[in-house]
Amino acid sequence: MDREKDFSLFYEDLIFLMKTGFIKGKIIKERKKCISKKYDVEIAFKDGFPALFTAYGNSIRKYHWLHTDYHMYDCTARYKRLFEKTYEHFDKIIGISHAVVNNFQNIYPNTNCEVIYNLIDIDKIKKSTNH
Repeated sequence: MDREKDFSLFYEDLIFLMKTGFIKGKIIKERKKCISKKYDVEIAFKDGFPALFTAYGNSIRKYHWLHTDYHMYDCTARYKRLFEKTYEHFDKIIGISHAVVNNFQNIYPNTNCEVIYNLIDIDKIKKSTNH
């Protein structure tokens, strides 16, 4: 029961920090505790908090990989101003298709995006599972 309460308090604190924009300072402070060196490149492979964590790091280059079509689901909608500022910290935002990039840029038009298709051949995997 205590773990549930601890998580609930953590979640409430996280929401407060995101709504107020204080999340940037908290991330910078917490990163110093757990990451002791500076990296050349850092990549956020997931939307939301991983993007925040990467954006406010001290890496030389930062990339954000988009797998989600923001037209279908925008996980950042409740915190649009926060993420507008966050995306400015990325050298490049990479989408897995033109539709993903176009729909993302409809919401965040001032982002530096490019398309790199997934290297995984989904059709080949599907065919191999249907013996």
